[in-house]
Amino acid sequence: MTTRGGTTSDGVRRGGGCGKKGALLGVCLALLLSAAGCGKGEQAPEVPDQSSFPVRYALDLMGEGYPLREPFTMMTVTRARRAGDLLGAGGLLVVHTHFTGGESGEYAAYDLACPYEWPGIVRLVPREDGSLEAVCPACGTVYDLTFGAGLPKEGKSRYPLWQYRIVRRGTILEITNEPMTY
Repeated sequence: MTTRGGTTSDGVRRGGGCGKKGALLGVCLALLLSAAGCGKGEQAPEVPDQSSFPVRYALDLMGEGYPLREPFTMMTVTRARRAGDLLGAGGLLVVHTHFTGGESGEYAAYDLACPYEWPGIVRLVPREDGSLEAVCPACGTVYDLTFGAGLPKEGKSRYPLWQYRIVRRGTILEITNEPMTY
């Protein structure tokens, strides 16, 4: 005999409800659906490291790289000049920084592609206000290039820019992500 609420006279609940297992299943299903519905802005993309992108480029500070002789300047490289030039995922951003350590002294090189927008290639835009910053036009992240780290300063990304090694040989900056040979 069934009474109100779907409980029989022997105290066993039958039908009319989902019980503890059903409630747990409902909560799990809701969590699964909410996780699957997260958009790009809520969930970080899987980002490869810089070794995934071949880079080999020589920049002459007496030629194409002449503007970089002045401190606190930067330039982009988006086209290969010679056979064998490799420019990473989105091109190169070369900076004459405040940083004075490392193999290249005060120079740093980054990939122009915003790591947050991966796997799409969205090129950063260097600021023209004299600051050593670059901005992603898609996600709005501002990257600080001042001290050679390429860290996000504000915006959605929490990833630093992909950075490449620079070795200075006289007036030539050799930019690469290949292992060092001695």
